[in-house]
Amino acid sequence: NAVEEWLEYEDELETLAGAAREAGARLLLLKTSNFVCGGKYVGDYAKGYRHYSKHDDATLSGCFRSYRVINPAAITDEEIKSYCSDAVLDEDGARKLNERLFRFVNGVGERHHPLKIEIFGDHPLQSCRTTTLGDGRHHHLVNMARIRLLANLIDCMNPQ
Repeated sequence: NAVEEWLEYEDELETLAGAAREAGARLLLLKTSNFVCGGKYVGDYAKGYRHYSKHDDATLSGCFRSYRVINPAAITDEEIKSYCSDAVLDEDGARKLNERLFRFVNGVGERHHPLKIEIFGDHPLQSCRTTTLGDGRHHHLVNMARIRLLANLIDCMNPQ
């Protein structure tokens, strides 16, 4: 479920890194979350964005109530509240998830040696100008720049 997946993000990254190391990979690039332009949302997404971006008590309480009934008792009220305020589809949520990604990569140390774990940080290439009305999360207009950045990163980081 969504709350558990969000809470276990670092565990999932750890599992991915372990699998890459065991498979003999030399480099694992983890991508940052996309820039979220809520102003491009339409319909229900736009309505949801308007509510969540306010972080008002009524919206957060509604989120909490809806997730409390479907989550096991092992998930605490504080964890659900954190999910409701931090894991939404807006730029603040993307920034917080990216912070968790950077903390994970910076904290890996040598435990996955010889695998090198780096971040493919294409978030700064994205803006409201690079996504379309009705989307807000995908940035097809900069795909060629993203591919070039990815190729350059691989070229620079891949040990010969």
